[in-house]
Amino acid sequence: MCCYVYRYVNNKSFLDLTKRDFRNFVLHCTDEYGMSSARVNRLLSAIHSLFSFCEDDDELYEDYDRNASAKVKGLPKQ
Repeated sequence: MCCYVYRYVNNKSFLDLTKRDFRNFVLHCTDEYGMSSARVNRLLSAIHSLFSFCEDDDELYEDYDRNASAKVKGLPKQ
């Protein structure tokens, strides 16, 4: 995810990523990297957990109140 953000999203802050950025990441993983849907879904699960933590933590991320990654659904199993 870090390499993708650095190369393709102009090194934008993770907290500023949009639903479209996450969806493009999923498509990039399957098309360019050739990842299976199970691996992409595991990555999305980790990303969802990270952003849920940021959303719930009031001390470090008090201004962050939207979890754009939660709007992106996983890929169907193959």
